Amino acid sequence: METVIIIFLITRFFFLAGFPYFYDGPEYLRLSQEKNLTLALSKSHQSLHPIYILFTQLAQKLFKFINFTDSVTPVTFVSALFGTLAIICFYFLVKRLFGKKTAFLSLIPLTFFPHLWLIQTNIMHESMDHFLLLVSLLFFDIFLTNKKTISVLVSFLFLILSFINFSGNLIWTPIFFGLYIFRKYKK
Repeated sequence: METVIIIFLITRFFFLAGFPYFYDGPEYLRLSQEKNLTLALSKSHQSLHPIYILFTQLAQKLFKFINFTDSVTPVTFVSALFGTLAIICFYFLVKRLFGKKTAFLSLIPLTFFPHLWLIQTNIMHESMDHFLLLVSLLFFDIFLTNKKTISVLVSFLFLILSFINFSGNLIWTPIFFGLYIFRKYKK
């Protein structure tokens, strides 16, 4: 797994976009530079991505604190960071469901899938959406096997955060029912 994660990191962090190429990138870059989150959200279009905007603002402040003058890299860094965390969550979820070998092999296409590469190296909110949903799904699976309340609470928290960040994530809720059914009948 470590080798794939290193390859993943190289393909993401060394190829961060130097310009907001896609969709709403210029707007997110501008919002990341606002000093006030509330003001940034009031200037954003629907649907709002408040968690993504918050993290891009925090990244701008962190990079400014370390005297980094480029304003695009902190925002693309957020996408790459959450893309990496999403892949790690995906690995552990697949490992829990199907074993270590399948989990490892499942990372290989994800590392080189063009769509994921684009959203994880550019100014786009989707990598954070993936992360929030995958963490929620991972903790839901943990709850299904250990029945501890804390696991379902963490799962619910990340699911709510994913809905807050992008209401379109509601479309993925059937996956939770599918996971429940899969765990119930898995031999």
